[in-house]
Amino acid sequence: MNRAIKLILPALILVIVILLPTNPNTENKNQKTEAEQIILEAHSALALNLLTNKILFEKNIYEPLPLASLSKIISSLVVADHIDLNEYIEITKNAVQTPEPSTLLVGEHLRAEDLLAMAMGESSNDAMMALVEHFGNKEWPATSSVEWFLELINKKAFELGTEKMSFLNPTGLDIENETFPSNFGSAWDLAQIVKNSIDSPIWQLGEKKEVISREGIAHKIHHTNLLRNEISGINGAKTGFTDSAGGNLILIVEKPLGAPKLIIILGSSLEGRFLDAKKLFTTLAVL
Repeated sequence: MNRAIKLILPALILVIVILLPTNPNTENKNQKTEAEQIILEAHSALALNLLTNKILFEKNIYEPLPLASLSKIISSLVVADHIDLNEYIEITKNAVQTPEPSTLLVGEHLRAEDLLAMAMGESSNDAMMALVEHFGNKEWPATSSVEWFLELINKKAFELGTEKMSFLNPTGLDIENETFPSNFGSAWDLAQIVKNSIDSPIWQLGEKKEVISREGIAHKIHHTNLLRNEISGINGAKTGFTDSAGGNLILIVEKPLGAPKLIIILGSSLEGRFLDAKKLFTTLAVL
């Protein structure tokens, strides 16, 4: 071989190697390794690219766990399907007596849209039960049971593509002296619900800061999502917490613009759910 060619050949091979495109499999492997290094308090977690349906992070995503107030997502979707959101609803004594405090007053009237905003934004059990009662009185006035509503919830969940969800009440509150979880579902089930309801008004209603009843009574909404002012681009959120479920959280985040991602946290703690979500968002934001 010509001596000049022998000298030039190694340099030529090096240039070709440098100019070759990066192996996408290698890049994906590096991303996966980075995601796998994330340590969360949550028992289950899922991060999903909503455009490509690509899983960015997963941990026990198919295991059914207590939903707590994430249940109100399904209940709110059912309400939005059947009730005029501009319709005024009377707050009953029974609704106000639902466990956990609320600012709602017996006898005042609020629009269905505003009650949904309270249910989604501050996880108001009173607001949710007022909606369920109103719906029941219109469609099933002869019964005081919520079995009919639970049938609608289960049907809606199935229609949205879930496989392992079950419901004993519309709110997600624990039952039997507040020690036994009421509703169950997996992170993967919740992802199907979010993906297939992304255009529902319930996600935008959760951003209201105040609602006013027909009687002129103002109710400030005390948002339970502590990340709403820390992470920009949140297009939807729902929190949940009970003693049996621990801390749950769903975030729909569009950052950068045009790249919506879903973060689901199940079985963390009251504060840990937000720390877990921030870890996922910070690490996976560029993926």
